[in-house]
Amino acid sequence: MSPASLADSTDDHENYAPYYHVPARSIVSVEHPFIIQNIFKGIESLGGASKIQRLVQTKLPRASASLYFRPRDRMSNPVESTNVETDNVILHFTVPRRTGRKRKRGSSEPYTDQKRTTKEVPSSRAENTVNSIPATDTRDTSRLLGSLRDNVDRYSIRPVGSVEQTHRFRTMSDFVWSTCNSPFVMKMRENILPFEYDKLKGFKFDMSKGVKENTDLIPPPRFTHISIPFNYSYRQNPSVRQSIDQSGKVTTVNTQEIRKLFTQRVSYNVDVTPTGPTDDLDPLTSLDPQIQRLIHKINELFDERPIWTRRAITNQVRNPEWANIGKFVYQYVGYMFDSGPWSNAVVRFGVDPRRDPKYRFYQTMMFQLYGTNVNGKSKQVRANRRQEEDGLLDSKQDNNHTHLFDGTHVGKDGKVWQVCDITDPLLKSILDTPNIRDECDTRNDGWYHNGTWAKAKVILRYKLTDIISGRSPEEFEYVNLVRIPDILDASNKNSALFQREKATAREREMAPLIRAMASEAARLRPRGAPNLAGDTPTAEADDNEGNRAEADGGVDARVKQTMHELNELEEGHLDDDLIDDQVGKSAGSDKDDEEIDGEEGREPKDDDEIDSEEEE
Repeated sequence: MSPASLADSTDDHENYAPYYHVPARSIVSVEHPFIIQNIFKGIESLGGASKIQRLVQTKLPRASASLYFRPRDRMSNPVESTNVETDNVILHFTVPRRTGRKRKRGSSEPYTDQKRTTKEVPSSRAENTVNSIPATDTRDTSRLLGSLRDNVDRYSIRPVGSVEQTHRFRTMSDFVWSTCNSPFVMKMRENILPFEYDKLKGFKFDMSKGVKENTDLIPPPRFTHISIPFNYSYRQNPSVRQSIDQSGKVTTVNTQEIRKLFTQRVSYNVDVTPTGPTDDLDPLTSLDPQIQRLIHKINELFDERPIWTRRAITNQVRNPEWANIGKFVYQYVGYMFDSGPWSNAVVRFGVDPRRDPKYRFYQTMMFQLYGTNVNGKSKQVRANRRQEEDGLLDSKQDNNHTHLFDGTHVGKDGKVWQVCDITDPLLKSILDTPNIRDECDTRNDGWYHNGTWAKAKVILRYKLTDIISGRSPEEFEYVNLVRIPDILDASNKNSALFQREKATAREREMAPLIRAMASEAARLRPRGAPNLAGDTPTAEADDNEGNRAEADGGVDARVKQTMHELNELEEGHLDDDLIDDQVGKSAGSDKDDEEIDGEEGREPKDDDEIDSEEEE
């Protein structure tokens, strides 16, 4: 540095950096996002000189500057700045003034004069430009930097002041709705925005009524309240890889794409069941050898019996990888029913259990089990979702017989049981009955009668709940339930009611459930299917039955009647001899039968009328 530039330095040693005195002048810096070519428009975009003066005089840390993209449009919202505390210094550089002469750099030739030229400004911008900018204007940043390089020993530095606040615009601007063609807004600008009393008196609202053409829509005060841009963090999926297909083209492959399953699920009333895998599956020879071996293993299991639950298959396979690949094996070996007597079971391709009564032993029962712990609080026994769907065993349990029910142990790794897997003597005596249907009830009971299937399901549910709750089931609690007829209809409906002195509390609790379940199954039988008495109902009878259900709010009237008769039984209103006679055989004379048959064809009466007829 030259001695002149070090006049204010406290140390004259040329190896030390110079010291400068910074005046006690506070300066506010505004980082304008635009390129300022007209200083007056730049000031106007910040709200004018008055707002800039208030911004400089305000020392509050929350003070902010306002940037107007359309300064003369009061309907546009400004962008507010962020006030940042800084500790910067503004320096004033003084460089020698250019004379206008020049010569080739590095040569010793004399300087030559150069005529000053003026940049041409388009006529459209001439009125917005204060002065024309000369070509040799020293305010040009590039020329100033070049002058500093050319005059290393001839320029001087002077601190101007410290910058303690810097206003930066980092937020997003609001949307702007052009209101130049809005009559109401133009009228408001002329009369209200000038804030003059005489003009305010001239502002009037249009008080006329009715819909008008070209209705003026006033924009809202603000379109969006989001001021900070959201970082979406767009990036390529790391699981997507580029590969070359068989034709040599570069394609993208998702290495974690979930393989689509083609397991065939059919409705209970489908006409034809699947006979083989779908054509969308990969050929069996192209599969992994482990999956091929498992498919062969499942086919061997189907040679033993044609229908299996997924939990029973899991217990037979005993493969640690079955949790991941089992669902891919099922689609090659069988299909499933979505509902009906064989729901949630894997049926071998080509087998239709609705065609032969020998498949009744493979019907399924599904329960959502509840139990009671030692504190008497209710708890729900739920297996993991994957365990419920695939029949997986608990990690702490090592038993391949959890799909069986012997009356004393319950496997908690599933909720579906098959008739053939029930070895409990009481339930087995009910389900091994030769009294079965001539035609399959594909919706509810399968090949069993409504009474048989209702007894089995209610007793099995109660036994499962007792075992899970820690209570040992007692066989004497279900003896009278077994005596309920396999076919429950209007002629023997009182057979499912027991006297208090001749039945246990558990039997009196379960009997109306059996009757209600049997009645519901009869009501939901498909249109045109044989009823409990073996007759084929007409369309008119089915319509009458649906009307009765709708009249009761979707609940069968016979279910309500069952609960009403149960209350009478508790009070001792029903005839004990009538109940005892109907347990072994149907009670009543031919006349009574005619009266019962006649009641089925009439419209349902209220409870008072039914009670009076039974008492007579």
